[in-house]
Amino acid sequence: MCSPLFSSRAGNAPTVTASTTIRYPPGLDSKARTLQSSLVNGATLRVDSTLRGNDVVLVLGNDFQGVKAAAPAAPTTATTAPAPPPIIPTALPPKGSDPSVTC
Repeated sequence: MCSPLFSSRAGNAPTVTASTTIRYPPGLDSKARTLQSSLVNGATLRVDSTLRGNDVVLVLGNDFQGVKAAAPAAPTTATTAPAPPPIIPTALPPKGSDPSVTC
């Protein structure tokens, strides 16, 4: 399943590189930094004005150590009102007695 922030098209870099690099077109530095923060050991950021129609390009280097685990989702809280107190039935007068007589 694809994230709305990232998509992927796999391919191989033309040469082996020592360090992981994120290339991005001018104006997409925020997306590049978001991707960088998700990597275990980060990456070098490089503006690449030749990129057209791409968001960012991640080139894995020999130093790549993986992607950080996703943070657990925040628990949701219920917004319902508290339950009303239970209705306790009152005792009925004994059968055949006069309910208007009090002792």
